[in-house]
Amino acid sequence: METKQEISFDILKKYGSKWAILVAMRIDFEKKGIKLPGDIDSTLKTTRIEITSGCYSICEIDCALNTVEGQMISSGSILGDAYLDPWVDLLALSMKGELTYEKIINIPALEPVKSSCGFLKCSC
Repeated sequence: METKQEISFDILKKYGSKWAILVAMRIDFEKKGIKLPGDIDSTLKTTRIEITSGCYSICEIDCALNTVEGQMISSGSILGDAYLDPWVDLLALSMKGELTYEKIINIPALEPVKSSCGFLKCSC
């Protein structure tokens, strides 16, 4: 039987991987010239802080990430299903807990995030 802490950690891993996929999508959209609503970046930054700090409401994180996902899929729909389907598949895998760290770090669009923190403007 899983403890409450184990369940919480599992949920954090799922939301963390979903966040990573959404950041990769956001970076790829920017490269393709797709305009996104202005609040997406601030929502992703805030949600990352909530996830990593452990000071979060699962409901709020879920709502924030689902809102970002919906906005991004809507904006990216101009590129067609063939472009969006792999992203949607990755998002589904993340929430099933089937997206491992090894798979995440091999997503080419995440290279700027993991190597230079360019998206978050941090000072690694």
